[in-house]
Amino acid sequence: MKKNKSKRSKFFVDREFQGAIAKRIALHWGLLICLYAIGMAMLHLTGQIGKPFEEQFQSYLNNYGGTLLFLASLTPVFVYDSIKLTNRLAGPLHRVRRGLKALARGQEGDPVTFRSNDFWQDMAEDYNRVRDRVLAAEKTLSDGENVHDVLQSSAEGTRDFAQSGSCG
Repeated sequence: MKKNKSKRSKFFVDREFQGAIAKRIALHWGLLICLYAIGMAMLHLTGQIGKPFEEQFQSYLNNYGGTLLFLASLTPVFVYDSIKLTNRLAGPLHRVRRGLKALARGQEGDPVTFRSNDFWQDMAEDYNRVRDRVLAAEKTLSDGENVHDVLQSSAEGTRDFAQSGSCG
């Protein structure tokens, strides 16, 4: 099967899915930073009993401020990397969805190809086989063959395909 080697032109392939992932990762990372800050503050302040709050806070920032800043600066890096990774999931699903919509409208649509590093490479092959079968069945029907024979042949081919283990 031909592999699509072009670079992605969009950062978000599926804004709803990838946006939810990005928000969740940012939320988890922010929560981790907050819990770290609270835990370190509790440990730090227990050793500073009796000192004025301003002095305790300044000491806390001197000891842990750099670490907190470093952790906070990593949040966008992790979100960005996660979006890049989810492109390898969302891209293939987007292409298959586009092909299915074309078939549902009665159009041929193009065969699906994935980029070489995308997940689910076998899904493109499976989709293309199903697409070819649908197009062949539609052509056979338009040539005036018996609808029952075409559907029976299609059902037998689907059983053979499922039994071959290609769908799992």
